[in-house]
Amino acid sequence: MKQCPKCDSGTIQEATRICRENDYSIVDDEGNVLKKISDHDLPSNDGEVGDSTQVIYCSCGLWWGA
Repeated sequence: MKQCPKCDSGTIQEATRICRENDYSIVDDEGNVLKKISDHDLPSNDGEVGDSTQVIYCSCGLWWGA
């Protein structure tokens, strides 16, 4: 398992960075939001909405590419 470069006591898990209708978020494998990264003003039919990428997420809030 990877170690978080920011902390040594956080819980690390695989997650997904996804562009949702109103924001970019990190979600777990059940779709629960772990962290909202930022809001956006993309139209709901924009091709980027729904795009996702696998990431590693630490409970301290840091995330990085898987």
